[in-house]
Amino acid sequence: MDSSTVIGIAKKFISEPKIFTTIFNEKTEHDESTEVIKTAKELDGKLFKILIKPDDVLDNFENFNEFSDEPCATITQMMHKIVSTKLKKMGFNLIFSGLGGDEAHCGEIEEYLYYFADLKFLELEEKFNEDLVGWKKYHSTKEYPKNKKILNIFFNSQINFSKQGEVLLNNERYEYNFDILNRDIEINDIIKPKLRNPFKSYLLNKLYQDLYFEAIPVVLKAEMASARSAKIPTVYPYLDPNIMNFSFSLPLKFRYNNGISKYFLREITKNIVPNTARKNYLKKGWNAPFDQWLRKKIKSEILDLINSQDARNRGIYNLTAIKKKLDQHLKNEKNYAMLLWQFLSYEKWYQSWK
Repeated sequence: MDSSTVIGIAKKFISEPKIFTTIFNEKTEHDESTEVIKTAKELDGKLFKILIKPDDVLDNFENFNEFSDEPCATITQMMHKIVSTKLKKMGFNLIFSGLGGDEAHCGEIEEYLYYFADLKFLELEEKFNEDLVGWKKYHSTKEYPKNKKILNIFFNSQINFSKQGEVLLNNERYEYNFDILNRDIEINDIIKPKLRNPFKSYLLNKLYQDLYFEAIPVVLKAEMASARSAKIPTVYPYLDPNIMNFSFSLPLKFRYNNGISKYFLREITKNIVPNTARKNYLKKGWNAPFDQWLRKKIKSEILDLINSQDARNRGIYNLTAIKKKLDQHLKNEKNYAMLLWQFLSYEKWYQSWK
């Protein structure tokens, strides 16, 4: 929806907007290319399908690290690097991105939880129950069910109802993978992140945290490195202060409607965004099938790092624990793709700078 809005606005000024999407040889639930292809067709845009393979990732580490003072945080940011490089070679000099749309219009799935916290605090019971039905309808999966039990677990651990708007640290997620750190590292010496709560709204404080501390800064650092490396800048319309300030000023009732996220954005873009995108209420996200690549091409790369003397000498990781999680991932017992990416990315970055 975010990128579709950018494309829809571009269409008002450009007869044939240039649109790109990533494709993979593997099937993945995070593949948005089908929706992008439909949108491009309805807007008479010129579509470029960019194929990304595991080798592209491995081949781009060294060049990315040359321009970054920290490891590439996620596979998604490495995809941005790969796409930027390929678009530059195709002759493009500027990229427009939908980054920031989730923070402006509440697009992340977990943000709904904070919206429910606001409804509960404000005692809007009828609205709470209406949205609960839609939340289950559009966002519940076998792996991540949506129900009142899940909400209450969240409320008890991350919401302070005695102080309006106060969001608490998710300690379970924060401490989830401490076991992969070297046992010589004193866990108690690691400074816990401090959450800021400047608003009288649980939802706004969550968005504020993501915008200024968690999600957006990490992404921007990586994408700025990509821009320097590929020599092609990216523009982020949603991160314009005027747009973000306006979005933060919207009343709660415009955030969601019966399970539909980005409700306000969908309503005001009726004559801009095709219904194939505007009425697509299922969140997929833009991501690579890295979990599958770990079982193929990138498996040997991870194993080489686990068995390397360099990684052992650095003393950051408990390599036995890393190997155990890799084995669990390869057996489909748990998905540790994000964790294993961070291990791979850190080691590749360190090798570039040692």
